[in-house]
Amino acid sequence: MVEKRDGIGTRQKKKRNRNKSLSVKADYTREVSEMQKQKRGRVIGALILTASLCISGMIPVLSSYAVNTVNINEKCTLVVTTENDELKNAEIALKLYRVANMKEDGTVEKLEKGAFSGVDVSVYKSDATTDELKALAEEFKKAAEPGEAVEQEAVPKPDKSFTMEEEKAEIKVEGLQTGLYLLLADTVSYGTYEYQFSPILITLPTTEEVKDPYDKDHKLYNLVYDAKATLKPEKVDLFAQLRITKKLEDYRIDVDADGSPVPELLPASFIFEIKAEKEGKIVYSNVTSLKYDPEAGWNAGSASTVLEKIPAGADVTVTEVYSGASYEMVAGTTVKTTEYDEGGKIKEESDRSSGNEPIITSIGAYPKYEYEVVFSNTYDGGQRKGISVINEYEYNENAEMPAWTYQGSQKSGMEDSDTE
Repeated sequence: MVEKRDGIGTRQKKKRNRNKSLSVKADYTREVSEMQKQKRGRVIGALILTASLCISGMIPVLSSYAVNTVNINEKCTLVVTTENDELKNAEIALKLYRVANMKEDGTVEKLEKGAFSGVDVSVYKSDATTDELKALAEEFKKAAEPGEAVEQEAVPKPDKSFTMEEEKAEIKVEGLQTGLYLLLADTVSYGTYEYQFSPILITLPTTEEVKDPYDKDHKLYNLVYDAKATLKPEKVDLFAQLRITKKLEDYRIDVDADGSPVPELLPASFIFEIKAEKEGKIVYSNVTSLKYDPEAGWNAGSASTVLEKIPAGADVTVTEVYSGASYEMVAGTTVKTTEYDEGGKIKEESDRSSGNEPIITSIGAYPKYEYEVVFSNTYDGGQRKGISVINEYEYNENAEMPAWTYQGSQKSGMEDSDTE
C-alpha cells in the first residue's frame, strides 16, 4: 500500500512539473512575442559618432512581420547637450531644420518641395558608410546656408532657432514632428580657442537598445520619441598677429665727394627670433628679417614686418639676435597693445617699456587685439658692412611622407668685408 501510494505521488509530482514547464514555456513565448513587436526599431548602428559628425538614431527599413510601427503623428522631444566644460560657459546659437519625412516603416523620404527637396536621401540607411553620411549632412547644410548667391527669400528658415545659454549644459525642444532633422550650431569663440561644429543628422523618433534576456547575441531596439544630441566640436586655436618695428635714431650714410648718397649702399638688416609657449609647449618658433632700406628715405625713421598665425593665449618672446653692422641697440623696447570693441573701434591702447627681450603674456586673438614690439637702434659711427640670409622652408603635412621643403632665401645687407 505504501509503495502504491508512493507511485501515485510520484506520478502526480511529474504531472505537476510538466504543467509548470508548459506554463514557463507559454510565458517565454509571450515575452518573445512582445519583443518581436519591438523589432520595428532594429538597426545596425543606433548611434554613429565621429570626431566631426554625429549621426543619431538611424531607423532602416523594417521587416514585414514587425508589428511595431512609427507613429508619424506622435510629437517628439529633442534635448541638445554638451559634454565640454568650457562650452558650458559660452552661448551657443542653434538652428534645427526638418529636412526629410519619415514613413511608418522607419525609412526617410525627401520633402516634396523647398530647399531640401533636391537632396537625395536614399543613402540614409543602416548600411551607409560614415563618409556617405558626412557628405549627406554637408549637402543638407549647403541647402540650409546657400550663401549670398541665393536670394534671401529662397533661403530656408529653421523650424526652431534657440540658444544654449551660459551655465546651462542642455536645452530641450518639444513638439517636433517625426522626420529627419539637421542641427546646425554657430562657431563659438571662447577664451583662446574656437569651437567648430559639424552638422548633425537626427531621426525623430530615434532608437534605444533593449537586451534580450534569453539570447545575449540578439539585439532588439525600441522606438524612442524623446531624443538626445550631444555637441562634440572641434577645438582649434585662435591666432594672434604681431608687428615688429625697427626704429633708427640715426642712420649711416655713405656720401661721395659731392656729398651725394652713394647709390651702391645696400639696406641695413636686422634679425629677430620669435618663440611662443602655450600650456608648457613651444607652439610657434620663427626667425624673421627686417631691412631698413635707404631708398625709402635717407633720414632716420622706422620699418616694420607683421607675423601671423601665432596661437592666441601663448606667451611670446621676441629677441633681436642681429642688430645690423655699425648699429647698436638702444636700451629697452616698447610693447604697444590695442584692443578693439565688437564694432571695430579702439577700446583701449597701452604702451609699456620692456627689456631687450620683450615678453607678451597670453597674447590675445586678432583682430580684437593688435600688438607691436618696437626696437630702437642708433648708428655707432663705424664703417662695418654685413649681410643676413634667412632660408625659408615649408612643412607639407599632407604629403605621403610629411617633410620640410626648401622655399628659397632672403638676403639683405652690405656684402663688402668689414672695415673701420
